[in-house]
Amino acid sequence: MDALPEGLLRAVADRYGVRGRARSIAAGVSGSSLWRLDSDPPVLLRIARHYGLDHVHRACTAADRLARVLPEVVSPLRDSEQAMAFEWAGRPVTLWPFVDGAELDRRDPDLIKEAARLLARLHRAPVAADVSDPDIPGEDNAEAAAALLPDSGLDDWFRHWRDAPVADASVGWSHGDFFWRNLLCRDGSIVGLIDWDDVRFGRVIIELAWSTWEFGKSDRGDALRLDRATEFLSAYRQSGGQVDSSADLIPIIRERLRRDIAFFRRIARLGHRIDPADERAKFDAFESLARISL
Repeated sequence: MDALPEGLLRAVADRYGVRGRARSIAAGVSGSSLWRLDSDPPVLLRIARHYGLDHVHRACTAADRLARVLPEVVSPLRDSEQAMAFEWAGRPVTLWPFVDGAELDRRDPDLIKEAARLLARLHRAPVAADVSDPDIPGEDNAEAAAALLPDSGLDDWFRHWRDAPVADASVGWSHGDFFWRNLLCRDGSIVGLIDWDDVRFGRVIIELAWSTWEFGKSDRGDALRLDRATEFLSAYRQSGGQVDSSADLIPIIRERLRRDIAFFRRIARLGHRIDPADERAKFDAFESLARISL
């Protein structure tokens, strides 16, 4: 486990008045390094790996505002100058309340429905945005994705969908990484929605589509279980979430799947390990989803 530099602990103590020993927390392919401090109360210290200070400030501001209307949202701590992030050794550092909870069990149908209801409340949260971030999936991996999994019909659909006008009712806040590992649960309820690096204001159907996949996919991740997906969408709708067009959900998922494959292949060239079984499952899912609709 990574040791937290003593100099950073002193900086945290000076800025926040928080003192405690640090324990590293494994975070998979998270975009951050995490430590739990055994302060009173305990806090989570986070060092962003892939984002600059301005980006982290914007994400913290959005989380702070959303926490005022959504109790599951975890708001960052403020230092003595009321800042929610600072830079140390060239990387943004934030402190968050430690949430005592376990990652959501994707096999629990009640928790999956609760996740869908929370997603609907997030998407219609009455929180103003300073500016609309680009709400279309990034273009970084588009060309490589299309070469890996050619599909001219999907290409044409995506171009049309991207350029179509967007109704105001279709726009809201999206978490950006709404899946089971970022939902902390305790005593059968969701008590924390964490990791706000990718929060944005834009078309909510993008997040709805991918969340439907995350909570509805098979255990191997190679197919969508329609029973799980329709239950998730039903709970989302019943909580006020709007689905512009169910026909758009599957193409959005398929486009994200092939871009994910291209992305992980790209970072593999930088030394990150790819799970061959996971990649194979995404290839299979891309093909199987072409034969179904929601």
